[in-house]
Amino acid sequence: MAPIELHLEIDADGTPLLDALADKSGLSRQRLKEALDKGSLWRTRGRNTRRIRRVKTALAAGDQLHFYYDRAILDR
Repeated sequence: MAPIELHLEIDADGTPLLDALADKSGLSRQRLKEALDKGSLWRTRGRNTRRIRRVKTALAAGDQLHFYYDRAILDR
């Protein structure tokens, strides 16, 4: 599978994190959970960018998600 790089902006408060990523990436929820656990997702809120590892992280309107998925790297 080719590497996936996504940059999404969240439209509404309370958008479930996995729903936002699953729709755009085409990956299963299990693969997304593994990728989050290994540090593949970053959130920008204002000027602050942080790695997100928890599936239950609350998202707010205006948050930007940066998702980097490369199966070969994550399997190491």
